[in-house]
Amino acid sequence: MMSYMITTDPTFLAVMDNEKDMTIQVLTWHFLHGTGCIDAIQPSLTMVELIRPKDPHLIVYRSTNPTPPSFMSNMIQGASSPEKLLSGMTSLLVHFDGGDTPMLVDILSQVHDLACMQNLDIVRAFCKHQAIWDALFALLHRAANGKDSPGNLFTGAR
Repeated sequence: MMSYMITTDPTFLAVMDNEKDMTIQVLTWHFLHGTGCIDAIQPSLTMVELIRPKDPHLIVYRSTNPTPPSFMSNMIQGASSPEKLLSGMTSLLVHFDGGDTPMLVDILSQVHDLACMQNLDIVRAFCKHQAIWDALFALLHRAANGKDSPGNLFTGAR
């Protein structure tokens, strides 16, 4: 529902961008604690649109209303700590593969890029997080061996 709301009326982001709004914390919590694939995928797609939108209406909105400086702090608050945010994202990389892998790598990349701009503590944690690197290299290994079905890890080709 959140994805629909922000793409239908991008000005709704003004509410979510407010420092006191808790939407980002709730989305992060759902992203990390979903019990099924769709439970993790939908909030993560919404977060990618919030961080670096692909929807033309959101691109226009974000060009004049950039992602607020509190966004990464709100994500960390939703996860309860930088370590739990990274561990949760790693868990998703390990448990989902195939067609979901490119999207999960994309959200990880978006979070990393945002962290580089907003929160150096999580960037340091990211660099030292052994499990996340293990998961990323395992994905590269699977992609190199053609074992990432149904789609190729980087191209989405079938």
